[in-house]
Amino acid sequence: MNSVEIDGVTHDVSLFSQEGQQIFAVLLENNKRLQEAEVAVAIYKASAITLIERIKKEAVERYKEEPMSLGAALASDY
Repeated sequence: MNSVEIDGVTHDVSLFSQEGQQIFAVLLENNKRLQEAEVAVAIYKASAITLIERIKKEAVERYKEEPMSLGAALASDY
C-alpha cells in the first residue's frame, strides 16, 4: 500500500483517482531526484574543498623560494 501524509492525515494512494495516482508517482520521482541532487551538491562541495587545498599547496610550493606576492608573480608571468 502506498500512502501519503497530507496535513497530518495518512491517505491510501490506491484510493485516489488515476490522475491523483499519477501526481503521486511524479511526486515520488521528484523527491528521488531532489535527494540525488542533494548528494551531488555534497560531493561537489567536498571536491571544491579538496581542489582548493591542492591549489593552495601548489601556490605555497611555487612561491616558497620566491617571497613575492601572488599578484606580482602572476603579472610577471605575462
